[in-house]
Amino acid sequence: MQGSGYSSLGTVRTGRTYVTTRRTGGGAQVGRAGSNPCCSYFCFIAVTLAALGLSAWREITFFHINSALNEVGDAAVDCSGPETGFESLVECGKRSAGSLNAVFFSGPVEASASDPDFGVEVPGALKVHRKTEYCQWEEIRSESCTKNDDEDTETCVTSYSYVKAWRSYRINSLLFDQPGAHHNPQRDPFPSTYFPSQNAKIRDVPIDPEVLTRLQGVWHPVEWDTMDPPQRGQFIVDGFKFVRKLLSPLFTAFEWVRDSTLGPPPPRRQLSARMLSGTIEAPAAKEGFAYVGHGGFFFSAFEEALTQKAFRFLFEFLEGSIMDWQV
Repeated sequence: MQGSGYSSLGTVRTGRTYVTTRRTGGGAQVGRAGSNPCCSYFCFIAVTLAALGLSAWREITFFHINSALNEVGDAAVDCSGPETGFESLVECGKRSAGSLNAVFFSGPVEASASDPDFGVEVPGALKVHRKTEYCQWEEIRSESCTKNDDEDTETCVTSYSYVKAWRSYRINSLLFDQPGAHHNPQRDPFPSTYFPSQNAKIRDVPIDPEVLTRLQGVWHPVEWDTMDPPQRGQFIVDGFKFVRKLLSPLFTAFEWVRDSTLGPPPPRRQLSARMLSGTIEAPAAKEGFAYVGHGGFFFSAFEEALTQKAFRFLFEFLEGSIMDWQV
């Protein structure tokens, strides 16, 4: 199972703009500052080789897995029957082949996977994926140059802008043009990880969690059904629901086109909010995490320490942004 992301519109800020004049070398424009064709070619070749190597590794792994399955498949014994338990499967293999052999069988799966850090458990799950996101600034640099009348110089305008949004990775803001005004916390108490089921079994035969870590399948988003009381502005929400109901044929047509081209999205698991009782005493609660909904998301606000505030104000003073204010 996988918790889906917290959807929110990003915050956009306009940074500083620099205007510089530089020589172009006797009328022939040279490369932009910081650009290097050799470096670009090297990066392109490195990325291409890495992609080819990854593809070859996946193909080799797939070939070995298929070869192993084909080798075992001819000698495997079908033990699908009323017997349950590991001992009965061993006896089935001995009776059919005269010695212990590979067996296969089918049956209902009983399992549940949990995230001990957040104190949540998902029944019927073979594996839980905790997907962590971070509210981070990203710097966007743009440059435009125009050639002057003397043909030997050009005037370049370099602008910086910043976008704050939820991301699946952290960004180092120390190299920003304005690191103080756009500081990115590097706090990461609970990074993204996987938790295989520890009690999975088929017909009373336990499944090794190490096997589940390599299991490939479709992830289903998880959301706990919380009954929130009516909030201020509920009539606006009802208005949006009414408009969506009027436009339901258009949404239906869009979903049909999406499902026909990309395939239907995996169904969302709806769990009872009573299953969140274990989150109160979980380690994540001590870090300030609380369930906020919005697609099964837990949220913890970053609280800046006094020393961090002092250093941030110092950076803002040195870069001249301590008095900046934007809507």
